[in-house]
This record gives sequence, structure tokens and C-alpha cells, in this order.
Amino acid sequence: MDNCATRQRNRRGRVAPAHSKVNWLHYARKFRNYAGQFKNCAARLKNCAPDSRKHTSESVRIDKWLWAVRLYKSRSLAAEACHAGHVKIGGYSVKPSRDVRAGEEITVFAGRLLRTVKVLALLDQRVGAKLVSQFLEDLTPPEAYARAREEARVRFPTGFGRPTKKQRRQLERFF
Repeated sequence: MDNCATRQRNRRGRVAPAHSKVNWLHYARKFRNYAGQFKNCAARLKNCAPDSRKHTSESVRIDKWLWAVRLYKSRSLAAEACHAGHVKIGGYSVKPSRDVRAGEEITVFAGRLLRTVKVLALLDQRVGAKLVSQFLEDLTPPEAYARAREEARVRFPTGFGRPTKKQRRQLERFF
């Protein structure tokens, strides 16, 4: 047996327990509630069907799906958008943990654009841009894309700053 003087002490100066089967049983008896909960949990997991323990293939978390189909650059950005109310299903804001199913229509405010997409298939891993069309159908009207492009265009007022080469040639022809 080891001596208490040689064993490590914790911040309070108490002797830390040695890691052995005997000490584990001692702590399990001392904290019977916790040990029983863990034992029951393990027993329940053994008895249940294997499919119920795993994440079902019929649904995927919405933040994961939005990231996988490249509507957001990262999963954390997708989760933030859900928390901010930028992601809606059936007109209601959703939490990032909500499961998405095939056939649902999702409205997403990404960047400057309000996109409406229909879920065709589920996936939980990010795919290439070419494959995204297999997993979602874009229902956003083309006018929305044109409006977003127009808003993003930077307009400079005419007559200010240094003239371009084309403007300079036009001025030379004029004078």
C-alpha cells in the first residue's frame, strides 16, 4: 500500500485518491446516485435499437445542412443566422438544432439576398459547388438576384477625381 505522505495533494491540501478499482468502488458507493445513473444509462443504450442511438438519415440539423449546401461559409455562421432569425421554415424562425426534412421550403437571408430554397435531399457533409443542385432547388426569383447585384454595384459620381484614359481622350477631342 502506498503512504499518504508520498501521494499527490490537490489545491486544498487533501490527498488525491489513487486510481484503482478499490477506490472507484468506494467513490461509486459514496456517490451512489451518480454511479446508478451512469449504469442505467449504459444499460438503456445497450437495450435500445441501434438506429435510435444514431442520428437518423431522415433528418439533419438545419445549421449543418445550410453549411453543407454552401449557403453559409461556416457552420457557426449558419448557427448565428438561425439565432438572429434570418432562417425561417414555414414563416417561423428556427433554432440551429431543428431538424430539416426533404421537401421543406427554407427562407434564408444570406448577405444582401433573401433566398428561398427547397430541400431535395439531405446531407451532413459539405459538397462541391457543382453538386449543390442535387440537394436543393432554388426558388428565389431572378429579379431578387438582379436587385442584389444592382445594390452591390459601387457608383461613383461623375466629374469627381482624376479622369480615366477614355474620358481624357474625349476631352482632348472636344477641345
